[in-house]
Parts: sequence; C-alpha cells; structure tokens
Amino acid sequence: MSMTQSYLIDEIREDLACPLYCGGVRLDAAGPEHSFCGVSTDSRSLVPGNLFIALRGERFDAHDFLDQVAGRAAAVIIDRTAALDKLPADLPALLVPDTMTALDRVASWYRRRLGALGARVVAVSGSVGKTTTREMVIAALGRRYRVHGTAQNFNNHIGLAQTLFAAPETAEVLVLELGIDQPGDMDVLGAVAAPDIAVLTSLGLSHVAHFDGREGIAREKLRLLAHVAPGGAWILNADEPLLLQAAREAGDISVTLVSDAAGVPAGLPPAAALLRAFDIELQTAGTRFAVALENVEPARTCALPAVALQVAGRHQVRNALFGLAAARLLGVTPEDAVPGLGDFVVTGDRLRLVEIPPVTVINDAYNASLESIRAALDFIDTVAAGRRRVVAIGGIAELGAHSDRVHEQVGRAIARTAPDWVLLSGPDAAAMERGLRAVPGGEALRCRSFASRAELETALTAGVRPGDVILLKASRTYAFDRLLEPLRRRTEELSHV
Repeated sequence: MSMTQSYLIDEIREDLACPLYCGGVRLDAAGPEHSFCGVSTDSRSLVPGNLFIALRGERFDAHDFLDQVAGRAAAVIIDRTAALDKLPADLPALLVPDTMTALDRVASWYRRRLGALGARVVAVSGSVGKTTTREMVIAALGRRYRVHGTAQNFNNHIGLAQTLFAAPETAEVLVLELGIDQPGDMDVLGAVAAPDIAVLTSLGLSHVAHFDGREGIAREKLRLLAHVAPGGAWILNADEPLLLQAAREAGDISVTLVSDAAGVPAGLPPAAALLRAFDIELQTAGTRFAVALENVEPARTCALPAVALQVAGRHQVRNALFGLAAARLLGVTPEDAVPGLGDFVVTGDRLRLVEIPPVTVINDAYNASLESIRAALDFIDTVAAGRRRVVAIGGIAELGAHSDRVHEQVGRAIARTAPDWVLLSGPDAAAMERGLRAVPGGEALRCRSFASRAELETALTAGVRPGDVILLKASRTYAFDRLLEPLRRRTEELSHV
C-alpha cells in the first residue's frame, strides 16, 4: 500500500457497512479530510497517517493501547463500544462487530484495488515446500515483473493481510504464501487472496493434530482451488495422488502439473500441461536438470532451457518447476524465467549450509515434517560425499495421536540412509529409535536418544570430529538452531588441536 497515496476512510466504512464516530458523535459519512495512508495492526510500528485496526488475541487486546496510537493514527477500527469514550475528539473510529473479520474485509478491499490496477495473484500452499516454492516463483518472475511477496513466514491470517497492505500499487504480481493451522483457515485465506493462480506443492501431515488425519489436511488444502478467480489456473504436483485426482476433476479450469519422477506419471488428465524434470544432476554447490513441457492431448513435447540452481537438493527441482509453471502462465519466457531461478539462494534455517571449519553444518531447524526429514536425509548424502554423516533430530510438533506412528516412520527413514552417527532428543525420541531399530541393519547403527536438547548438545559437541557433516533437523519448537553456537565454539577448539 502506497505510503504517499491517500485512501478515503468512507471507502472502508462503506465496505464494512459500519458506523463512524468522531468525538463521541455518530457521523453519517466521513468527509474528504478523513483519509489514511497504509494500515497497521501494531501500535509499536504504526506510521503517522495509518489506519489502525485494534485486534484481540488470546494474550493481548490492542484496544488497551489506543492511547499510544492517538496523535499518529488517521483513524481506528474497534469492536469495543466502551473504547469510544477513551478516544481523542478528533480521531475517527469505525465500530465493527469483530476487528479480525474487519481485517479480512479491509485486506480484501485492497486486494480488489490492486486487481483493478492490473496486479495478478499467485497463491502458494502445501504441507511441505511452500516457502521455498514461493521464493522460486518470485525468482522466476522477477526479471519480467515487479513482484511483491510474503515476507519471512507471514503466511497466516494476520500475516496475509499485512503482506497485502505492504504491497505497493505498482506491484504487477503478488506471490502469497498461505499456511493453515485449523479447519476453516483455507476458506478465510483463499477468500482474501482471491488468487488468479493457485499452487499446491504437497499434502503431508503438518498440523495433523488439528485435522482428521491426512485426508482432513487434503480437504482443507484443496479448498484453495475453490477460490481461484474466474479464468484462473491451478498448478499441482503430479506426483501426489490426491492432487493428481483433483486435476482430473478440474473441469474447465486450466491445469499445469509438475513432476520430478522418473518417466511420465500415469493417469494424467488429457487437458493438462505437464512440466517434467529429467537428467537431474545433484551436486554440493547446486542442482542441474533438463525440463520438458508436455501436452497429453494432442501429444506434444517441447524442450525448455536446462535449469542450473545455486541450491543443492533433489527437492529443489520440484520447487523450481512450480516457478517455471507460474512464469509460463504469466507470459514470462523460459529465457527470462530460467536465469531468474538461477538467482535464487536459500535464506533462513531451511537446509542452509553453514561452514564452520573443520565441519559443515546443515541447518534445517526451522520446521519439520516426515517429508522434509526425508529430503534432509537425502541432502546430507549429497553434501557428505564420503565424509562422516552426523544426524541430530528433535522431532515433529503438532502431530497429536499420529505422533508415535509418524516418528517411527522418521526412524525408519533414518535407518535406510544409514548415517554414521544418529542423535535423537525430545518426547518422540523413543518412537524414532524404535522405528530405526526395526529396519534390518538399523540395530547396528550408532544411535543415542536423549531426554533434552541440552543433553544432546553435550554429546554432540564432545563427539564431533574434523570433517563431519552435521544435520540439525527439528520443528521450530525444539530450537535446534541453538546448537549452532556451541558447535562453533567446539570447532574453534578442534581447529587449534
């Protein structure tokens, strides 16, 4: 939202269909002098002239901080009638039944405004890979369009609105990441985003404790497709059976499928286009692969320029294919999209290589799922290239009744890759070790379980050797990123031995 462009408060009042008060008096309409630039939900970062929306959460109520926005806010949106008496006489207030619902309405209003100016929206969701896919889409589009995307992990209800409010009116494409925690979330997010293109990366077990198993997660994620604007398109993972089935049931919707499997997936819908990766080369410094665009009917194959990524890992191939598919739908040529993908670099704690001589750490401690743990185990094999592989895993959060079963699968996945040393911690360490020992050969692996991350840290730092490649993997709640600093101190000692 432009910080120099003014928007009339009366536009928002009409959209919200709510009363406007100023100085305790109800007004029939706001005057032209009542305008705002930008929207804020945080009194600490509010910019003078912003419209302030007073949200309420489990541990906070922004109505308690209205005195801090007086003199800076152009107007406020509130849902507590008693708050009217505490406002300055010259501060307009919109009184709504619920400020969280009002946040969605204001975000939708601005989304429509951007659309009227020509901006198109790509919404990315999925159980695994959505953040990297979002960044790949941005990279593939970036050489052709002015792109605005979700920052960091602002993919929830409030984060989506904040992302939209931060978008300048000059943005030509918005790439929005949508994350869900509870049933019903996707309908709220999808209605606000109103995407022109919907991307679904995968269907896994993230947050399964809040859903009716994997099928419940699939139903919720697939709700995004119902919110695609008329004339829009879907981009789906052809290697995920439930998404492939959704593609078969798409009707008149334009569908692009992506696959990094060996060969052409069976059962493709005749009207779909397929972007398929082949001749995949995995290297420590990056990933290379060839791409074919295939139509089922009429049968036709077109070779695209080969892709060379600066990031390693087979899972990055599919993420890049999503970027290429979005670029194709938005009219970006492969000659622009492929070099754009080559610009992509990993940020944050997602499979990030951290060189701490004489060891290499793979920091993947931002989040965890069964699928991402499997990808991380494949990645350490690519990076290690004969060096000792050390795997430290803290488990997956929010699995509820599925926790034991999923963590046993984690253990089996670890055993199949046979690392040289395995360290497990947290409440699910026993289930992981049980799964590991159940695999033939797993009983012979060097594996220890610890009650806490602190105990694992002691063993890890004491046992690390020069040349080790160490994977740190866990859900954010286990704070495995905190192992980096003690590892750094220990490797400094090793380098002086």
